[in-house]
Amino acid sequence: VVLYGALPLVMGGLYPDTHEGDTYHAVEILLRMEAGEVPHRDFVTPLGIFAFWPIAAFMRHGESIGLSFIYSQLAVAALLLPLVVYVATTRMPRAVGTVYGLFTLGLVVALSYGTSVSGVSISMHYNRWSWALAFIILGLILLAPRGRARPILEGAMVGVLLGVLLFLKITYFVALAPAAAVALLLVSGPRGLVPAVLGGSTVVLAVVFAFGSEFLFAYYGDLTHIAG
Repeated sequence: VVLYGALPLVMGGLYPDTHEGDTYHAVEILLRMEAGEVPHRDFVTPLGIFAFWPIAAFMRHGESIGLSFIYSQLAVAALLLPLVVYVATTRMPRAVGTVYGLFTLGLVVALSYGTSVSGVSISMHYNRWSWALAFIILGLILLAPRGRARPILEGAMVGVLLGVLLFLKITYFVALAPAAAVALLLVSGPRGLVPAVLGGSTVVLAVVFAFGSEFLFAYYGDLTHIAG
């Protein structure tokens, strides 16, 4: 994370040279948020607020858009680091866990679209972050623990991550939530499922506390509008 994620800081900023359209789109959203607008409530977007809130938070402290984007990726990687280490150490042999950790956290701090196109890109950054969260969830629900099971802790972890996905890129939540619910119920029963529901509900309540209940209805309205 430190070596790969901080390399762009050597250049003193962010210099994307591919997917300019996506870059302009992201910059417009970030400038709107810096000016005090709130996604869904003030403008339409199917992307969740967590896709841009970490970047906008650094901008509000006086950083440029480019540096804020780099800092936000490092912050997300730092938050996910203990979860990735937990999955790697409780579910995998050391070599496999190391590769898993490097790949998952590499997704978070990458500056690439993920194809054969060479160049710096911020396109679909929310997809990279979502995949990283998804790999943590899948590790917890699909792989058996190598030691003592911790259904309450791990259920809560799954629930919180699903709650974040709900406000990051909802398609990942829709795809993973049913599978996670079934897996937790089959493996650990209510001891795993109830903490997951409580963990996810905590994220929803935090968003409601920050932006109001009307934010949820506006988010739903944007999603149905775009789907239509």
